Amino acid sequence: MLLSTGAAFLTVIAISQLRLRKRLTAEGKTLGYRMWLFPWLTWGVILFISGVLVLMLFRPDHRIDVLSTPALAIVVVCSGLLITRRRAREGQGAALGQGASG
Repeated sequence: MLLSTGAAFLTVIAISQLRLRKRLTAEGKTLGYRMWLFPWLTWGVILFISGVLVLMLFRPDHRIDVLSTPALAIVVVCSGLLITRRRAREGQGAALGQGASG
């Protein structure tokens, strides 16, 4: 499972790099360090890792790893969203309580 999880995280990092770089360029910010062969190398990494994951789906010994990684990611993301919403509600409740007593 470590291989498929690592591959998934590398893909997320590469996609994040593309999005962040686009946003920073649109804002007119200059970057202190430029990645060579950008964006072609980033797209190459995304395609390569995606290809490896697809190949892993066809191998019975890796199939469960590839399929369980997105399931685990969904559980982690949903848990994070629920915790964030609960903390936001608790923060609003505490702010309302302070406003009424102050």
